[in-house]
Amino acid sequence: MMNLPFKLRKQQGYCTPKGPSFERARPIRFAIDDTLIQFTAPKHRTKYKSNEARHPKSAYQLEKMIFRADSLDFVLDESWKGFSPLYRAWAFYGDWFTGPLCEMTMSSSIITPASPQPGVSFFHPRAFEQAIADYLTTQYSKHIFKGLSDYIAPVNWSPIDSLPCVAAYAEVAPNPKLSWGDKKKKYLFFPITDQHLVYIVFQPSRFLNLSIEELDKRVDPQPMEDLMHNIINSIQLTLSPEAQAQQSKALEDLEDTSLKKEFPPLKWTTPEQDAEWIAYQKVVTGA
Repeated sequence: MMNLPFKLRKQQGYCTPKGPSFERARPIRFAIDDTLIQFTAPKHRTKYKSNEARHPKSAYQLEKMIFRADSLDFVLDESWKGFSPLYRAWAFYGDWFTGPLCEMTMSSSIITPASPQPGVSFFHPRAFEQAIADYLTTQYSKHIFKGLSDYIAPVNWSPIDSLPCVAAYAEVAPNPKLSWGDKKKKYLFFPITDQHLVYIVFQPSRFLNLSIEELDKRVDPQPMEDLMHNIINSIQLTLSPEAQAQQSKALEDLEDTSLKKEFPPLKWTTPEQDAEWIAYQKVVTGA
């Protein structure tokens, strides 16, 4: 069955959408203070005309980057600042003349604490884990409805062993008690200096306004998953001599340099908020 971008009829039944070809994708390379990041990704091809790509320059210097905090309308505080050099999106199309059924975005950012702690290195596995926890808390813990967190994170934590430093995959999931949406974000984190992390985040989204269970009966998410994993598996990182020296110092005399195998979701609500949610549920259910 052909997959075309034109929508002239509704998708009937179950569909495995077709997205960009990874075999035709081109390499992306950029350096940050002589640390080289490389991976392969398809060209930008989105459903939305206003959704413009952002392409990285070949080289950056951290001291010349302008790091900005996200708006306090959306995040807990301004303790983390970031710079985003890359953004792409890809539409995935249904059967003949049913148009796009889903889309996946990918962006990359360099993030750093607004007030770095002296003596702390993100190359150290415990500091790396804590930095991820702190960043996720800043980004997502503010979102509370009737005492319940809108998001659950980290989910599906998995250390990555293919890079020359600590690296991890983690997801941020919408709380299923509050949302039907297909809005899970999927992060890959790794350090490039003592006080700078890079993340690449993917957000696959199916367009139908249905529960995850119903979406899974209608639109196969695997093509988006396959593209994401192909991109992640293509990542190559070459640390600069300075970054290698920072890593060696951070790991000096450390017997176990591995990350934790399990990282349970962070708890962002207080006992008072937990009680608020229980009371709200009683009102809703009439219990």
